[in-house]
Amino acid sequence: MILNFLKGFSAKGRRKPTNFEKKITTGIKLHTIRWDEKNRWKAGQKIHFSTGSRTNQYNCFKEGVCTGTQRIEIKDRNICVDDRELSQDEIHRLAQNDGFDSMDDFWAWFDQYSPFVGKIVHWTETRY
Repeated sequence: MILNFLKGFSAKGRRKPTNFEKKITTGIKLHTIRWDEKNRWKAGQKIHFSTGSRTNQYNCFKEGVCTGTQRIEIKDRNICVDDRELSQDEIHRLAQNDGFDSMDDFWAWFDQYSPFVGKIVHWTETRY
């Protein structure tokens, strides 16, 4: 399945690059957080990491395999993974492993969707 990544996002009124492609290919970004109402992601599924999905700018920059998923709920800057509330240190680690440069950037992205319920799609053995 295709996992599409944005090249930038708005943070504090300015456009900021995500650098997710580089962070994935260098092993800095270890997972992604997605809506998954249809429970599409399963361990063993092939991942096509891409940018520009559904455009003439499509670029599959890496292939991998989903190693598993975890349920995530984000509400009022609290995060529960598989029904366990994360500590602030764990939230910081999750944001770093998701490829964000800072907690400000992480919250700039997820505050706009709070409350959020979805999945962490893993391609490494990292879990929370």
